Amino acid sequence: MILESTIQAKIIKWLKSDGYFVTKLMGTSTSGIPDVLAIKDGRTIFIEVKQPKREAEKLQAFRIKELISYGAMAFVAHSVEEVKERLVT
Repeated sequence: MILESTIQAKIIKWLKSDGYFVTKLMGTSTSGIPDVLAIKDGRTIFIEVKQPKREAEKLQAFRIKELISYGAMAFVAHSVEEVKERLVT
């Protein structure tokens, strides 16, 4: 099975190539915050990266809903293709 870190690296690479500011969120003061933050054209996007067939843990799902309530886009992604589908207009 493909490693989560491999999926994350591909997602980050694509986001940067598409002009997003991207940072990997590690060791934040907020537990359950998604793995990747991307910003472009006034849109703030949080992405929780998971291996195929894995879903967000309860706290991660709560944080995603919380971020959405503040106006950010936030979701779980299992591949770069999933991210492209959500972000490409």
